[in-house]
Amino acid sequence: MNKHFKLILAGAAIVAGLAGAVSCQDLKGELDNISGRVTSLESKIAALESQISSGAMIDHFAQFTEGNGGIEVFLTNGQSFKLTNGAPGSSGTSGDAWTIGDDGFWYKNNEKTQWKAVGQNGTNGTNGT
Repeated sequence: MNKHFKLILAGAAIVAGLAGAVSCQDLKGELDNISGRVTSLESKIAALESQISSGAMIDHFAQFTEGNGGIEVFLTNGQSFKLTNGAPGSSGTSGDAWTIGDDGFWYKNNEKTQWKAVGQNGTNGTNGT
């Protein structure tokens, strides 16, 4: 019995190790992607810092519409760089519509809830001295 338990335990460890290896491969790919994006941003920031260090200042901005569009920043040294918009995301689902009814209760999607939205006025307190 003990021998069978050890074999089952060893088999489970091997399966878990293989599953971990697959997960590590997925993570490695994701980390490589993030690392590439960080490297790209670092080089853009370094280039901008270099421009600023050499005396360039922002002169003006202009919108552009190619691709997803964005804003082009023009520097006083005649150079420019583009800040592009991200790709449009997928449409989400509509949210709930919350309103306050004439009876003072909250309504969610035109259905009355049990919660009062409008309170009654309290009694006046005594004047201070």
